[in-house]
Amino acid sequence: MLFDLFVVKCLVKCYIVTDHIDYVLEH
Repeated sequence: MLFDLFVVKCLVKCYIVTDHIDYVLEH
């Protein structure tokens, strides 16, 4: 359960970073 939480947090962080990069590239 703790491992799942860690994976979810990592995925969310990676998603946010990727979304931010896309935003920077567009602007």
